[in-house]
Amino acid sequence: MFDKVLVVDDEPKAVSEMVGFLERRGLKVAGTSDPRAALVAIVVDESLRAVITDLKMPHVDGFRILEAANDRRQKGRLESIVAITGHATLEDEKRARECGAMHFFQKPLDLRQVLQVLRPVASVVCQ
Repeated sequence: MFDKVLVVDDEPKAVSEMVGFLERRGLKVAGTSDPRAALVAIVVDESLRAVITDLKMPHVDGFRILEAANDRRQKGRLESIVAITGHATLEDEKRARECGAMHFFQKPLDLRQVLQVLRPVASVVCQ
């Protein structure tokens, strides 16, 4: 079983870019553009150590993803929760943090900053 990062964004290109960037730096990464599949993965995939999610998505918004990830983190089964959005407001950031986001980034992303907040996960995964 590998410890990995889950990337969730309704834009497949954004998922592909993040997954590729993180994998090239040695992390195990799963990506999906379907937030419904992400909710399932958060519940059933024991190998997840971090979740990166967009906030504005159809069907299930990122706030629901954050809540599910935070439930798992409170049980000691997740280390990092990152919210990303292209339409950030102060209210969105506040709500994201209330829902469990430990880090908040606005698009376009500096993926090096995202990687930096995943360092504890990366050090475990890359050993």
